[in-house]
Amino acid sequence: MKRGTKGSRIVRKRFFAVFYCLLLYLLIPIKVDAFKLPDTGQTKCYNTAGGEIPCAGTGQDGEYNISPLSYTDNGDGTVTDSIPALCGSSRLTT
Repeated sequence: MKRGTKGSRIVRKRFFAVFYCLLLYLLIPIKVDAFKLPDTGQTKCYNTAGGEIPCAGTGQDGEYNISPLSYTDNGDGTVTDSIPALCGSSRLTT
């Protein structure tokens, strides 16, 4: 009986090719921070009863100031949001 026929060698080669491609896919780091989400602007922290508490060590959003909101007055009646670089009117209309 012959061991390792041509058909089984092809199957084995394909298996290892797929295996190595999958391994490379899993080992290559993927950039997940393609864009930054703006901070919520929350500066206070609260307990479960709704009372204000110190933020240190709570893990709540008010404890972090990672990507603060940033607006620039263009001096022409518009403002620019520097995070997504959007521009809009600075006048409120009702």
